[in-house]
Amino acid sequence: MSSNAPATTVDCRGLQCPAPILETAKAARKLANGGVLRILADDDAFPLDIKSWCRSSKATLLEVGHEQGSHCAFVRVSPKGGRAKPRAAASQLRAVPEVVERKQIDCIGQQCPQPILTLAKAVRGLEPGTEVEVVADDPAFPLDVSSWVRSAKAEVLEMHDATAPYRAVIRVGGGAAGKTNGAAAKPAAPVERVAPVAPALAPVAPAPPASMPLVVDAVTIPAPKKAAEGGDLHIDLSYYAASERMAELTRAIREAGAVRSVTIVTPDRSFNNEMLQWCTREGHTLRSLNGYGPVTAVVDLRSGGVVVVPSPMTDLARVEEMAPSNALALVPDNRCSLLVLHNDHEALLAAMLIATGAAASGMDVSIFFTFWGLNLLRGDRPNPAEKPQKVSFIQRLFKLMMPSGTKKQKLGQMNFGGAGKGMLNMIMKDQNLMLLPDLIDSAQDQGVRFIACTMSMSVMGITKRDLHPYETLEYGGVATFVEQARGSAMHLVF
Repeated sequence: MSSNAPATTVDCRGLQCPAPILETAKAARKLANGGVLRILADDDAFPLDIKSWCRSSKATLLEVGHEQGSHCAFVRVSPKGGRAKPRAAASQLRAVPEVVERKQIDCIGQQCPQPILTLAKAVRGLEPGTEVEVVADDPAFPLDVSSWVRSAKAEVLEMHDATAPYRAVIRVGGGAAGKTNGAAAKPAAPVERVAPVAPALAPVAPAPPASMPLVVDAVTIPAPKKAAEGGDLHIDLSYYAASERMAELTRAIREAGAVRSVTIVTPDRSFNNEMLQWCTREGHTLRSLNGYGPVTAVVDLRSGGVVVVPSPMTDLARVEEMAPSNALALVPDNRCSLLVLHNDHEALLAAMLIATGAAASGMDVSIFFTFWGLNLLRGDRPNPAEKPQKVSFIQRLFKLMMPSGTKKQKLGQMNFGGAGKGMLNMIMKDQNLMLLPDLIDSAQDQGVRFIACTMSMSVMGITKRDLHPYETLEYGGVATFVEQARGSAMHLVF
């Protein structure tokens, strides 16, 4: 970490979650004029926790690594509360294809939520505008697919739900999902189309970085290209830290001179509220806002100050005007945060059903496992990739008395020594429903984050070696869940 400013060292070695974050926050409060903190910690949750804390406390994470066998992080604390997140590369926007393709998906015999999970998996990676025909005989399918298209920014073109099997024709990324109005569209006859219609206002792809670098907080980043054509300014803020974005935007507009409108691109969804507040404060009109993926905003400068915010269903389409005071609450966050505290089999089923359903609808899902919920993550045998850790006799005894893994969790009600759970599983198999192991596999396949609470692990004697090596398994603490839940569109406890 290259910086001329002296760093204040905070030694948290030997402390467990949440103590390192509490000590970091305490040290940050003492820096009235701002400064740099150098934090040392050996808690496994620290790397994830310090990133979450920086995002939620308006600090800048300069670097996180290792030093003398411990985690070491450098954090800049700003006296003005400016926040800078780690920069993420802006994804490239894909153009709508000119030729309509249709993919066949057979969900006959599948029961809720499997048809929607199958559909979500099948459309992943497909080009916007691709048509998908889905056939299913699950009674919940017509209503489920109508809900799914609204959250997945797809469009129902045809729906035949009079009798089973039900058939739906869906256009991926159609941008008109809001037209279903809560029920699937049922045209009298299929509409003949030659090509999907592109949105009236196409997102602007991020411009490549210029050759001259821009230095922010001793970190070298490429400067974006800006182009003003016919009174319209296009600017890519993808390469700027969060604390620098608005200043750079203001400077670019000032240097461009006579500009009527500006189109801004950034990969960070937290820019949504910044943009709304800026437009309200400066009297600009937010003509359109794509709040997902690379955030794309189009602003008419100094044109009355009425903020126009698109519905999350219609994305870039214009919608009715509304007061700026109401607009700030309308930009949706796409995160879903679940806290799994209990290990009752039915509670775990409900948690994984919600998680897989939310992920299939395009949400970024994180599940935070703490105390009894950690037992679901335990494997049938020790993970050979992790080193053995010493635990006390009481912790070993405690761990032996708790069920481990996906198949040993008991029902909270009517378990009857395992007979009740066996009957429940038998009924679910007969109804072709997904069991708990199947739901976990589906969650992993969709990239759902599993976060194990390290504080609870240390209390209950559960080590990394005890946990199954899930691909999306991470280790975090209180700060991680708080940061996730505070900005989530949905957060639940099981």
